[in-house]
Amino acid sequence: MKKIKVAIWGLGRAGWGMHTHEIDRCPGCYEIAGCYDILPERMAQMQKKYPACKAYSSPEEMLADPEIELVAVAVRSRDHVKFDIQVLEAGKYLIAEKPIAVSYAEAMKLKEVSDRHPGKMFCRQNRRFEACFQQVQEIIREGILGDIYEIKLCRHNYQRRADWQALKSCAGGQLNNWGPHLIDHALQFIHAPLESVWSDLRLVAAMGDAEDHFKAVLRGTNKIVVDIEVSGGVAIPSPVYAVYGTRGTLISQDEKEIQHHVDDSREEQIVERTARIAHCSQHGTPEVVEHDERHSGKIDPHVKTRLADDVFRRGHESQQRRRQTDSDHSQHDSAENCHEDGGVDRPADVFAVFRAEEVRHEHVRAD
Repeated sequence: MKKIKVAIWGLGRAGWGMHTHEIDRCPGCYEIAGCYDILPERMAQMQKKYPACKAYSSPEEMLADPEIELVAVAVRSRDHVKFDIQVLEAGKYLIAEKPIAVSYAEAMKLKEVSDRHPGKMFCRQNRRFEACFQQVQEIIREGILGDIYEIKLCRHNYQRRADWQALKSCAGGQLNNWGPHLIDHALQFIHAPLESVWSDLRLVAAMGDAEDHFKAVLRGTNKIVVDIEVSGGVAIPSPVYAVYGTRGTLISQDEKEIQHHVDDSREEQIVERTARIAHCSQHGTPEVVEHDERHSGKIDPHVKTRLADDVFRRGHESQQRRRQTDSDHSQHDSAENCHEDGGVDRPADVFAVFRAEEVRHEHVRAD
């Protein structure tokens, strides 16, 4: 199987600093074969790192090259739709950066073109595959926290940001920058149609005129509320995740550690667990999780297990399932058998998703 030849359009913070690293993680699948940027020195830097990479004098030249199969568009947000359409109409596969559009009208225009080229466009929602997000979803699905009624998602820092992301003329601002990621997370957590949306945008510390602080509150028809807050004006950050359920609460301060405090009425005790994500595998799954189990103040620091679909089930079962009658089996469940329920590997990033889709649709060329 030959490698898919990729060109990157735009070599800024995303194109140079993110896309190249993601492609490098799949060396057997992709080859960076071309690039275009309005700054020649950036293309020279690209060629120094990737000697086989062509530097094109124009986007038209790049899109006309029959060797290029997939184009990742990583330019300023204001130009996403215009350039994405050029890629699709040239017959290339497209990795569309977020936000896919800066208005509903633009999004519908892009959809119209994408519909004429089915299977060609892939949106880069790379944060869907983050280890912590995947693990929080697992814990919620297991029912460990009971019925979820509210979730808070925060990304806080304090900075005098002064690049194009601080300018309205470039469609900058936190709503277009972080919004696509956390709104996407919120919709997956709610997993139901929205009943209401409220938002507030403010400029606090950035040097431009675009908002650097936004809050959005989404409420689903299932009554789950997700409170999103992204800010460049908060010097002491709040937890990245806070999940509130009828049986307990989950907190992740920094995406490296997850704590949840659960009321297990069946055992008439409070159990608190801390999970430390020690490693994220190629497939975006935390491979090793250490957790301390605190029963009536007693701590066992030596309990270690591998994360699988039944993560944190030890000591707790899903709210929807009956307690196992054989407690010894639960206590001695081994790490070797933790995948017996059929854990699913997750792609590390959108390029791996593209590869999976290519194989599924049998578009990959044979050797």
